[in-house]
Amino acid sequence: MKVIGFQLFSIVAATIFLISSLQAGPRVIKDNRFKERGMTPVVGRGYSMATNTLQSTCFSKIKLTRPSYDFQYQFIDIDETWKEKFSNRNELSGSLKYLFISNNFTNTTIKEGEKTYYHHHIFVSLDLDSYYHSLDEGKTGLSGDAIQLLRKKDVVSFFNSCGPFYIRSIGRNSKFFAMLTYKTESTKRDERFDSKLKAHLRSLFKPKTNNNDTSSDFQEETFKKRLQISVWGYGLGKDHQADLLPTDIDSFKRIVKNSILAMQDSDVGMISSVEVVPWMENPEFQNELRLESTSDKIQFERKRNLEANSELIAEIDRIDSAFMNTYYKGLNCIRSLKEKFPLGNNEYEFDPEKTFILDLAEPSNKKKEIKLSTLLETVNDENIEKIYEENQNFLFGDKKAVACVKELQKKGIDTTHYREVETCKRVRSQMVPIKPIFDHYCLPELARVLP
Repeated sequence: MKVIGFQLFSIVAATIFLISSLQAGPRVIKDNRFKERGMTPVVGRGYSMATNTLQSTCFSKIKLTRPSYDFQYQFIDIDETWKEKFSNRNELSGSLKYLFISNNFTNTTIKEGEKTYYHHHIFVSLDLDSYYHSLDEGKTGLSGDAIQLLRKKDVVSFFNSCGPFYIRSIGRNSKFFAMLTYKTESTKRDERFDSKLKAHLRSLFKPKTNNNDTSSDFQEETFKKRLQISVWGYGLGKDHQADLLPTDIDSFKRIVKNSILAMQDSDVGMISSVEVVPWMENPEFQNELRLESTSDKIQFERKRNLEANSELIAEIDRIDSAFMNTYYKGLNCIRSLKEKFPLGNNEYEFDPEKTFILDLAEPSNKKKEIKLSTLLETVNDENIEKIYEENQNFLFGDKKAVACVKELQKKGIDTTHYREVETCKRVRSQMVPIKPIFDHYCLPELARVLP
């Protein structure tokens, strides 16, 4: 029984060690955490998983590997059954391709005198994925300031500046869509005209193709068919975008070629995936930190403690910043209300029941406008002060966030896990303050005033 018990304990311990090691390793993020265009992910930049925030770049003279590319070019006929076709291709209703087609496809008829015209469409798409654009860690070292922090054992300052993780590689995607629309007096497509258009689309990648090789007869035919070209581009570089407004089939061909060039910059494109790595996996970080231990088990525990504690500290910092950002936005909103909307019934004064404030997120939506009186019920000195008091309670009161960090530093940020510290147990229960009314109506803009 003792042997069996020992074997079972060994298996469980090994399993826990394996799971912990996997969790501590690199992570590839493919969801929408990096879709916010206000963020600027860069290879080598610091990152916090707990707060989804980017930190400073703590590498010096970054060296990168050359990326690889996948490229798709297609053109297909589009008719009223296009939604079914793309449903079969596993296209999501919220995808950019779906959005482009739904905005540019029309099935309406046009009457001019006694003649009736019908629309016909050809959809063109270019899709480029770049990947393996990665940090060459063998040729990239830590910055001097980051090294000094580690040598002084100031791990808290290092993680506050550099984040608990860093970005090792970034995958990107660029797209170019076009809709070619022409009109005929028949409900059926003009197959002869279709074949000529598609021949020009096929000739884009032929060597030594002249961009102005369209015959005058075909150009005249495109005018008679009232050919219209709509284009959308996503994640393109600016160097080759001088001409993105097609006026005819020749200019469209030039635009497609320019768009392909604009996609090939390794730092261009919408983020599709990000690989983040904990600093504890970086050999130079470990060497400079010099964790002294003769036991592999203790060494592993110290790395685990460092990673977990650094995330907690980053989360505390984010919550504190979120509180203060909300507090200052509220103060500025109050000042703006007092300056722009003095209350009263005299000239240049506003009746709060007759004054409506614009929804900044949807300024054209009158249904989202609110009365000034409604805004004042939430945005006032008493409510704004409550935000500050809640932050104080988080830092120094019941939640004891500051005491938690001090206790971790006292006991050793690498020797004690925050879950073992009594003052840290309530910290993670704190939620980030969310005030939707601030995002929609502050700083206030006048929508209308009722007579």
